[in-house]
Amino acid sequence: MRVTFPHMGNMYIPLKAMLQRLGLDVVVPPPSSKRTLSLGVKHGPEFACLPLKLNLGNFIEAGELGADTVIMAGGCGPCRFGYYAQIEQAILKDIGRDMDFIVLEPPDRHMTELVAKIKQIAGKKSWRDIFQAVRFGYRKAKAVDDVER
Repeated sequence: MRVTFPHMGNMYIPLKAMLQRLGLDVVVPPPSSKRTLSLGVKHGPEFACLPLKLNLGNFIEAGELGADTVIMAGGCGPCRFGYYAQIEQAILKDIGRDMDFIVLEPPDRHMTELVAKIKQIAGKKSWRDIFQAVRFGYRKAKAVDDVER
């Protein structure tokens, strides 16, 4: 499993660190560029918002670099971000890039689905290892935040 995620500014730094700490092979998509946007515009629906098109371009570029699995957040609320994964996965499949998606949805009533997704990502790592990786990623995120201020 070679994992990737949307390239959202400098958040790739803690995400990459956390996933590598879990022993995953991480493919960071190139920083969003005109090419990224062009790919998203070319393959995305005309009515789709800019973030969806950038994510789609990110995944295409990461796929070109060998990624086969996308990890991203889901969600609910006023933003359509929570629906991106399903749309992006269908588009990628339509253009011949059949990538697996692991979408971390906020738990509705039961934590079991979220726990299962975390274990899918972490494989045979212990909960202690998972906690340490998350803590490591959090510390990296704080450091990035401090530098950006």
